[in-house]
Amino acid sequence: MKKITIATFALSINFLMAFSANHKTSSEGKLLYEKNCVVCHGIDGSLCLNGAKNLKKSNLTLEKTIKKIAKGGLKMPAFQSLLTTEQIISLSKYTISLR
Repeated sequence: MKKITIATFALSINFLMAFSANHKTSSEGKLLYEKNCVVCHGIDGSLCLNGAKNLKKSNLTLEKTIKKIAKGGLKMPAFQSLLTTEQIISLSKYTISLR
């Protein structure tokens, strides 16, 4: 009985750690989005001001989203000099969650 309890406890800790890390990423991504992206993309990603793409309809992969945020686009500014790599990844994951 003790072995099962210890194993269950260990799995629970791993789950909570993964959830916590993921939650931190999504919270940080949301804050970064609200600070840097809402003006053109809107709160839900579909505003499309100043030539901004509708993020709800985007089919970019995570890798391409990271690159787009880092390097910028036609009218979109590059964020690689303003945000850390980790922040860009968090922001990218958040924008994908708007789909």
